[in-house]
Amino acid sequence: MNNGCYNFEDFNIEIINDPKVNIDKSSIEDLILECTNLSRDSFGCLGISKELIKRHLLETSILMIGKDLLGKIIGFCSTKIVKIENFHIVYFQCVVVSNRYKKNGLYNIFIPLRIIEGVKLIKKIDSIFDKNNILIGGRTQNPVAFRVVNKLIGSFPTPNGFIDERIRHIGKSFAKSIYDDDCKHNDYVHPFDFNEETFIAKSAYKTSSNNQMNEVDLYNSNIPFSNDYNVNNYMKENINWKNGDAIISLGYYNSDKIKNLLKNSEKTILNRCVINFKKG
Repeated sequence: MNNGCYNFEDFNIEIINDPKVNIDKSSIEDLILECTNLSRDSFGCLGISKELIKRHLLETSILMIGKDLLGKIIGFCSTKIVKIENFHIVYFQCVVVSNRYKKNGLYNIFIPLRIIEGVKLIKKIDSIFDKNNILIGGRTQNPVAFRVVNKLIGSFPTPNGFIDERIRHIGKSFAKSIYDDDCKHNDYVHPFDFNEETFIAKSAYKTSSNNQMNEVDLYNSNIPFSNDYNVNNYMKENINWKNGDAIISLGYYNSDKIKNLLKNSEKTILNRCVINFKKG
């Protein structure tokens, strides 16, 4: 069961809220297998486990699945709503896009749609929410992903290390919430270590004592550096990839900016405008 579908010229994106409950139980294993194979192919890493993909597909608030016109999965992303103090955080939990569609605009269109659907869900679960207390958050080792989110959303830290004070106040609690969730699913538990000055979470992707599997393995030790010197320099100065370190990003929700982002993202898919949105 899906909660809606965004239709584009040659692909569509299905929206599933609370996928652990709403995905058809008879199709879960096939979905996990297809998304695992897609992830392995996308990252060029056969070590990605079905259990890891199952977690990202089911242990989340909103699942989006991109499919081509033949129904083949070409990408997926999971987004979790996290409540910390008076803030609702739209947390970008995971995203995978097939190699064929990486330069086709699917990744960029996922970003505003995740925020739009996340805010819709926040409205459902909290009727008195304050839009000024909605944040967009993520965690990554990928300089390209860090640059994209910083550029499109205006997240902190900026490439020169500046962090808004309201964001700094909530950063450690947000990082701890991700850490606590990781601890529920990983056999190896490392001490929580977060630098409030740099927003670096030490050993964030370290899931074993000998570091057999972390984000750097996903890139086969070939970190995808961006074309922005400041972004690359900030991450090189502060992240130890071999240790599984990651950067935490947080930015403010701005409805006008997200609308413009959606329009611009549509243009990057060769002017493929959204045809319609159907409720499930």
